[in-house]
Amino acid sequence: MNTNVIPPQLQSKLDDFSSSKYHVPLCIETGTDSLGIVSSRLQELVQRLDTSEVTVDASADRPSILVLVSQEYLQNSLADDNTRLCNSFICLSEEQSPRDDLSTLSSDRTGVLITTPMRAIDHLRRENIDVRKTKYLLVCFDFIKQSEETDEQMQLRSKAFMDDLQYIFTKLNRKVVVECFFKDCSFFQKPPQELIPKSIVLLKKDWETTGRDLVLYVSGAPSVRDVLAITYASAPAEFLILCNNRQSCDQLAQMLEQEMPRLVPIILDTSDETTWKFIEEASSGTILVTFGLDYGEIAFLVRASSYWKIARQRILCLVSPEQESIITQSKETQLMNHETTSVPGQEEVVAGKIKLIATDMLTDAHPEELDALKKSIKKHVPLMRRGYFTAYLLRELLKKSPEGSVKERSFEKARRRRPEREGEQTQMPKHNPERAKTPEEQAPNHQNSIPEGAKTIYINIGKMRRLYSKDLSQLLQNELEISREEIFSIRVHDKYSFVTLSEAHAELAIAKLNGKEIKGRVASVSYSNKD
Repeated sequence: MNTNVIPPQLQSKLDDFSSSKYHVPLCIETGTDSLGIVSSRLQELVQRLDTSEVTVDASADRPSILVLVSQEYLQNSLADDNTRLCNSFICLSEEQSPRDDLSTLSSDRTGVLITTPMRAIDHLRRENIDVRKTKYLLVCFDFIKQSEETDEQMQLRSKAFMDDLQYIFTKLNRKVVVECFFKDCSFFQKPPQELIPKSIVLLKKDWETTGRDLVLYVSGAPSVRDVLAITYASAPAEFLILCNNRQSCDQLAQMLEQEMPRLVPIILDTSDETTWKFIEEASSGTILVTFGLDYGEIAFLVRASSYWKIARQRILCLVSPEQESIITQSKETQLMNHETTSVPGQEEVVAGKIKLIATDMLTDAHPEELDALKKSIKKHVPLMRRGYFTAYLLRELLKKSPEGSVKERSFEKARRRRPEREGEQTQMPKHNPERAKTPEEQAPNHQNSIPEGAKTIYINIGKMRRLYSKDLSQLLQNELEISREEIFSIRVHDKYSFVTLSEAHAELAIAKLNGKEIKGRVASVSYSNKD
């Protein structure tokens, strides 16, 4: 019963409160055996007092630490030869008279007294104990239902325990540290703040978090190319990529070497037993990108994150919609700071690659060469053209990757929009009539032939919420269970979008999407009153 240890997350919270020298009661929900945690906390505080430079002149009748528990837990501790409570410190039970306790109180020099609130009040009224110099009060608010005890009787007993506790509070000095540990907050008929005035309540969900962000990138058909998009968009300085098989690992390594040879991640196969040991010893700056892992493996990463060096870093998981549903509902991940998003689009990928190039620039081994090139650019490229010159060089660099043409178009679109948005009269590069427009340039948004009777719906979310045609298409396919060909037209503007579907699918889209949170905003979906 007393072999428990304080969970690392709770220990961190307690250390934070201790460093701030708090003087308000703490009510802490443990979710498990409270006495085990109280026992571990007691050992920790005793050690802290022993190593303190302040001389503590204390005994059981002048306790530095007062521990209050229910009678049944105290009896179990007295009967157990292996307990660390009553073998190490003075325990006073209600089964003997207060007079019999006197010799025990005066003989003890540990400065720790463990008893029930009722027995503590007996000695306080007789002035047999003095708690004016008590530094810590630990309370185990936990009860064992007796064989013939009803729920109502147990509630009355808990209320009497709390009433006695309130009286003891009046006898303590103002600087005493009060920590009340209870298994389940739902046991209380009133909130703990009402039972213990001016208290801070730490529910299990408040402290049982890993401090790590879990980001789920959802894709209908997760692929290695999606992993690359996530990697580039995240632009981390150091990261691991975990795959579920050697083939995916090799394919990722080959594609990264071709597209961005200076980016060198560590790619590991989770089927290899040494992988998990390597992750445990990874640097604190590491970001995990997972691909193809099953729910059990992801849950293991979450559970172990509290103990590993990478405990406060991010896990980026590429998952299917089915996996996303399981993970977000699991107990392991509900307590994390997690978000669900779609696979990064081309603009996010380009932004990530720019960040990587900028990082390489700062760490380049030959800055003198960069200085020489900088002077040459300054000499030969006019000041007003240097931005376009940089964009042109970047476009040519990104052309080497399969998505280069798409990225080129995004730069061209952004460059064309800028004078219109800012009202500037900037001279644009001459258009090359020989270059034929690609289908994407002719129709930037997805559009099929529109049959007669189709309906257009309006959605109050657009590009300003980072919703793009690809994202909206995938969302509609998943929610309506339709194919891409059944979506006749998608037009995404800055603040809103239009989608053309068959009348039946339009009605279903309004029913399913209206009120749904999309990209962090509640969607308002209705029939469009204009084409």
